Amino acid sequence: MIVYNKYLFNDRSDSFIQLRENYKDSFDLLYNNALNSVCKKEYAKGCFALHLGYYSPSYEELYVGGVKRGRLLKSGNTNYDYEYWYDKYGKMICSIFHTGGAKDQWLDKYYEFFIYENGKCDVSVEYNKNVILGAYIFSISEYKIDGTKLTEYGRAVFTIDQKPNEIKIEQSEFESELLSAAIISEYIPAVNIIKNRKLTFYRSNDGMIAKYLIQELDTNGDPVNDGYVYDV
Repeated sequence: MIVYNKYLFNDRSDSFIQLRENYKDSFDLLYNNALNSVCKKEYAKGCFALHLGYYSPSYEELYVGGVKRGRLLKSGNTNYDYEYWYDKYGKMICSIFHTGGAKDQWLDKYYEFFIYENGKCDVSVEYNKNVILGAYIFSISEYKIDGTKLTEYGRAVFTIDQKPNEIKIEQSEFESELLSAAIISEYIPAVNIIKNRKLTFYRSNDGMIAKYLIQELDTNGDPVNDGYVYDV
């Protein structure tokens, strides 16, 4: 794992901007491809605070701050918040976040499409679909996967004029196939703020994550203090 500085973030920013350019006019194509490929749907409620809701790829979101991931529903008959589309191979190809619940047809909806290469998802593109403005890119995420382990998750959120508003990179370490630590790096370009912090996870006797240590890091990757331990 590495600590991000301005130069590394500038490189990632350029990568995200290029991806935005590649997909900025692709909503209809991606939506129709997903619509023609969906073989199964899932529904979830109570998870609107997390990116991708119940299936948030962020270890920090899942374990830090007490944010609830919500729950999966048995059917889509209720007023769900999220729906997930899967293809015939069981791969998630689209998620839809209904900001006002599925029954509201006026509030914004966020469609996220997953791009696969060689069977792995490297990129997902999220569009905000507004009844007046149409669909525009809200965020782009990049993933690095080693076997079944997500070792890096990066996400850039864009302003309405399509400039990066915030970039967040999560790098993860595993011991004996279990999550042991993560470094979270955040960059807000408009005010030139960069933050790096490390999470170290501790497990109970049953193997579940029970506590975590959080430490702020300096530009060399060294802790600036002893940090604080919290219960999950």
